[in-house]
Amino acid sequence: AGETDGAEARQHESSASQFPPKDQCRVLHVGCGNSELGELMLNEGFGDIVNIDYSEVVIKKMQEKYDDEFFADLQSIIERGEMEEILRNTLGLESRDDPQNDLNATKNAVPRMTFEAADITENLNYPDESFDFIVCKKTLDVILCSAGSVANARSMLTECFRLLNKDHGVMMIISSASPEDRAVFFENDAWSGVENIKLPRKKDDYQFDQRRGHERKKVDGYVYILYKQSWRTQAES
Repeated sequence: AGETDGAEARQHESSASQFPPKDQCRVLHVGCGNSELGELMLNEGFGDIVNIDYSEVVIKKMQEKYDDEFFADLQSIIERGEMEEILRNTLGLESRDDPQNDLNATKNAVPRMTFEAADITENLNYPDESFDFIVCKKTLDVILCSAGSVANARSMLTECFRLLNKDHGVMMIISSASPEDRAVFFENDAWSGVENIKLPRKKDDYQFDQRRGHERKKVDGYVYILYKQSWRTQAES
């Protein structure tokens, strides 16, 4: 796998039209913890989200938080046509965004979100190509700080590669590590391309270091977009 540019980037852009609508997109959230990311994605119109985490305690708490009553309330909000206001006020969408598209998408199906205790470094109980989009928010960083880190990191990425749809599957990894430290883990599987994005700093991205008595920058953030798409294989055959 390598960074995308030029013709390859355009190929990925053109293949985006093949990606399923958000309400039909099946998402895997790896290492969800107690994050509200799944809820935010539901509010943006994604209709089928599977959250997994190694901790059974965390999963139980999330199942209790996002129970049948939560989804009944969410569906009621959608049916009353209040989702547009929520998308603008809660998520801070700008004027160029069209929340009506997300509202129309979520009207077509009852949103679904589940939580499962599972280890992404092992084979999950899902067939090949079960998901369209995989989100990994700092989970790779956590794995690389634990015992057996390198082998487990590669196992995680291989399992994610297996689970993604071969024609349009995309994985998004949010990390504190630079491309120099992460690129090696993207080379073990046949990703058709990888995009590296450095997240822009916010004005308040400084914190006071009490021990040293001065301000210091927070750790940079990076997003890695990994493509599992068959256009390259087809072009080479």
